[in-house]
Amino acid sequence: MTDHARQLAAMLGLRPSTNLDLPFMIEAAAQAAWTTNRPEPIVSALRSQNLILPALPLIERTGAAGRARARKRAVDALLAGLTDEQLAELDRLPAIGPDLGGTPLSWLKTIPSAPKARHVRDLLDKLQAVRAIGIASDIDTRIPEVRFRQFVREGQASPAYLLGRYTAQRRRATLVAVLFDLESRLIDAVLDMADRLIGGAFTRGKHAKEKTYAATTRDVGRLMRLFHGTIEALAVAQDDDRDAFAVVDESVGWAKLLRARPEVASLADLAEKNPFVRAADRYITIRKFLPALLQALTFKAARDNDPLLEAVALLRDLNQSGKCDVPADAPMPFRKEWRRLVVDGGKPSRRLYEMAVVATLRNKLRSGHVWVEQSSNYRRFDSYLLPTMAVPPILSEFGLICRR
Repeated sequence: MTDHARQLAAMLGLRPSTNLDLPFMIEAAAQAAWTTNRPEPIVSALRSQNLILPALPLIERTGAAGRARARKRAVDALLAGLTDEQLAELDRLPAIGPDLGGTPLSWLKTIPSAPKARHVRDLLDKLQAVRAIGIASDIDTRIPEVRFRQFVREGQASPAYLLGRYTAQRRRATLVAVLFDLESRLIDAVLDMADRLIGGAFTRGKHAKEKTYAATTRDVGRLMRLFHGTIEALAVAQDDDRDAFAVVDESVGWAKLLRARPEVASLADLAEKNPFVRAADRYITIRKFLPALLQALTFKAARDNDPLLEAVALLRDLNQSGKCDVPADAPMPFRKEWRRLVVDGGKPSRRLYEMAVVATLRNKLRSGHVWVEQSSNYRRFDSYLLPTMAVPPILSEFGLICRR
């Protein structure tokens, strides 16, 4: 059996592994483990060195050493370029803070779900705290996505006391990945909650109008009967060639019509009132978080000089300068009926203008015409597509031809 094994090894170009091969085997395992932690690819990498695999315990130790080396390289890549101040900030995250009643990391990871203006401000404060540490925006491209996501999962699932048991470098690298992912999650949470609050303002405005209609149903019926009686009286006056005023006063009552005039005007205004005006009644609630939101997030669009982004920039300038009046030539990238309401009286209303801009911004974010950098749910549409280099292997797998 031994002779046969040697002959087969010679025919296949294989040789038994020795202790001198261990460094090369560990490096091969580390290169395979750079993109995965699954054991099969790592063992396949050992086999690719034209070696006869040693005993199973040695294979396990070699694979473990290769994975540890790959992890160390990933840690070094994530921590490259960080200053001593940034490392000190990372070390403070799992430590209990006296002002917070817990650790800063736990405070950052707690994301409220109820749509309230103060919750949006809280999320924006956390976003500012994450950005203050200064994690590079390309940190996720330094290592394979699979390994980066593993750091994120470990950091999200591990409580602060467990992170404290990690080695300093591993803990810091895990926190870097968590903070990078947390920035994206906080941006999405801010936009989702703002979306619900702005949409809720329009929903409440619509329901308020419907309730007002329902409350005036009996008045509408009474006024319509009064109007019908007036028309009948006018028809009788025309047919009998009589004085119309006298017939109306006799059959309906002129004093009764005068008393109904304010009610008729009120119902006419209610019928013509746009739900947008009702939604603007919630302006005070939206205003509690809107300036901070516009200042914290950077919106982008496919079109150059997009009028919506110009309107957002105008609101930022007004908030920073403390000015209240909207310029007469302000961009108005919203519906035509809203424009008439905004400039009613010849001067743009700040309250209506701001509500129109944020409502339009909400719709554009939903449709994908506007996006936010570092966001996951509101990112650029073509970022969902496969990278160009990843397309040919997939096409060849299905027997398709790539034509440009």
